[in-house]
Amino acid sequence: MRHILLLIAFVTSGSCIAQTLKSTGSLREALQNPLNYEALSIRGEEITEIPAEIGKLTNLRILVIANTSITTIPESISQLRNLRELNVAFTTVTSLPKSINKLTNLTELSIQFNKKLNDIPDLSGLVNLTELYLDGNNLPSLPASIGLLKKLRVIYAGSNKFKTLPDLNQLTKLELFDLSNGGFTTIPPQITSMPWLHHLAFENNNVTQLPESIGNMKALQKLGLSQNGLTTLPASFGKLTNLNRVWIRDNKLTSLPSSMEALAKLEVLVLSGNQLTSMPSFVNKLLMLTDVDVSWNKLTALPESLCSANQLQQLLLDGNQIKALPPCMSKLTNLELINLQHNPVNNDDVQRLRNELKRCEVKL
Repeated sequence: MRHILLLIAFVTSGSCIAQTLKSTGSLREALQNPLNYEALSIRGEEITEIPAEIGKLTNLRILVIANTSITTIPESISQLRNLRELNVAFTTVTSLPKSINKLTNLTELSIQFNKKLNDIPDLSGLVNLTELYLDGNNLPSLPASIGLLKKLRVIYAGSNKFKTLPDLNQLTKLELFDLSNGGFTTIPPQITSMPWLHHLAFENNNVTQLPESIGNMKALQKLGLSQNGLTTLPASFGKLTNLNRVWIRDNKLTSLPSSMEALAKLEVLVLSGNQLTSMPSFVNKLLMLTDVDVSWNKLTALPESLCSANQLQQLLLDGNQIKALPPCMSKLTNLELINLQHNPVNNDDVQRLRNELKRCEVKL
């Protein structure tokens, strides 16, 4: 979930005075001076209704409706033609006004954590929208109209009920797609048909197997697959040669494909909480790889090939069954942290490592 710093600007006599939301005037005050507000926050559980007169605030550029007990938003919101950002979060709304589709200058729409919201109206008119946040609602489906918003760069749509996606082939500017905390059992073909996507977050779903078509996503730089049920990765994973960060913790992996040695740009690899019995053989071949987390697996030993992975800066090995450390680990001169906690490792090996790598923090 993104974090938003919300500001309100009160405009008077040509000047703009920025204030934090804590010092914001009330909705009643804003309606008394409707043309003086460029940003407004409507907060508080005591607020149960938003009057239709909100449409008079025609200079609004930012509108936040959060932590209220409102159940509806008036159709007059369509009169806020200068609105750039609309945030509706933690309310009891059950639907959104259809007229929201007329807010053609919106660049950011955040409809988040409204647990009674089970429908999104047509959004095809939001032709300037670049960021869409729909996570944490109760949506049974994504509206097909999202597929027409060609300027979208970011979509957060996790923590909902839908398990399928509409046609998204026109979203060629989309860079980040977050579908975490859903009920997906596979990665939909609409996702693997996006070779332009840079960041896919698909964590905490029920995926047990990745499709071979994952290899089509050649622009991917960040991939989050933690907390699924993956037992293997397809050989095509090695085609994701632009990956620099991968998170696959808390799955059921017992091994990794050798094709991953082609991931030359990989910098961070998180594999904690799996069932690996050996260190990935390609670690020493990935010259950009600085951070490796294989904690809480089933490792019993470390290969001597690891000693040539001199680029490593952080190596997390805690929670395994490692008894000894290869003497050549002294060659890992760039190591800043190695965690060996919760291993039956030989104390003499640990002390030797501390003596030889004085710049490295060795945790035991």
